Amino acid sequence: MKDESDLQGHQSTSGASGAVALGSRDATPIQTKDEDEEMNAGKTEAEIRFFAVQRKRLAEKAAKGAKLSHKDRVAAFNEKLESLSEHHDIPKVGPG
Repeated sequence: MKDESDLQGHQSTSGASGAVALGSRDATPIQTKDEDEEMNAGKTEAEIRFFAVQRKRLAEKAAKGAKLSHKDRVAAFNEKLESLSEHHDIPKVGPG
């Protein structure tokens, strides 16, 4: 007789399959000096500074986006829509 997981028609993601739990991902990977040197190999000082600033801005943008929950974003959007005049409403199209 077939295994129960075969009958369900999908792959199992539990156990030792290498699945990652949603909360276990690290937002900022840790890099050693050796990895930094490998990344910067063959780059000019300006390129190295550019990529450092780019990483910093990306981290700030991610932190800013993580401040508000979805519920808070929806509430802010609804407040913005309420403040607009009726001129911006979608006109009724068609009969009835």
